[in-house]
Amino acid sequence: MNGWLWHLRQWGRRLGPAGLAGLGLLAIALLLQTIQVASLQQTARTQQVRLAALQQAAARRAAAPLPSRLPIRCPCCRRQAKRRN
Repeated sequence: MNGWLWHLRQWGRRLGPAGLAGLGLLAIALLLQTIQVASLQQTARTQQVRLAALQQAAARRAAAPLPSRLPIRCPCCRRQAKRRN
């Protein structure tokens, strides 16, 4: 353990205050990047699941038969039908 501390002190002396500050900022940046990537991966997984569900629903709708078309019965068509008779 004393050997590790001695090595850390030696690196601290070589880097100096600015180097230690830069090393600390680098460690913080890497930590934040890791957190951000993890949350983006979770978002991507969620979107993939939603997309798969939508694709399955679209496939089911495409496979289902369409209902027969009913004739349009609007008031103007009724009037025209009465006039024709």
